[in-house]
Amino acid sequence: MFSFTKVAGEVMPGPEGLLTSPLTGVSCVWYKVKVESWQARADLHHRDTVFLSKTKHPFRVLDQSGPLLISADIIPPSFEATVTETVSMKRPPTRDQAPLLHSLADRGLIPQATLNRRAHLLDELIWETSETILLPGQRVHAHGRVGRYRGLPILRRSVLGFGFRAE
Repeated sequence: MFSFTKVAGEVMPGPEGLLTSPLTGVSCVWYKVKVESWQARADLHHRDTVFLSKTKHPFRVLDQSGPLLISADIIPPSFEATVTETVSMKRPPTRDQAPLLHSLADRGLIPQATLNRRAHLLDELIWETSETILLPGQRVHAHGRVGRYRGLPILRRSVLGFGFRAE
């Protein structure tokens, strides 16, 4: 039987060690990079996810009882972005207008045809590039069910939903 538990403490690297965020190159324990695009006026509620990459590796939280592995699936999709670049224009953005977007395209992570899209007549195309990271030493609160990962206890998302927030 798996139990429900809460933990509050400082983030530490997991078994895979420190990671490097792909957009800004910052050392972290977890990251998510997301690029979305949508028409500014014509279709406000339809966002195309052009690119999404996030780590699935667990990390640790150190509290008064010691370190506990935390599954990456406990972090909610709405977790606040650390870096966001937003551009709105009729034509494809230039490298100067959207350097983060172009850095992903330069590595082949965003197809050139997608990057060259244009807005509909009398509309603008919005591009939003964001990176979300968890840094070592950052204080967090998490709750979920305790399971096993490679023989070690790990906190996973529970049926009650996402139980994670940073201070």
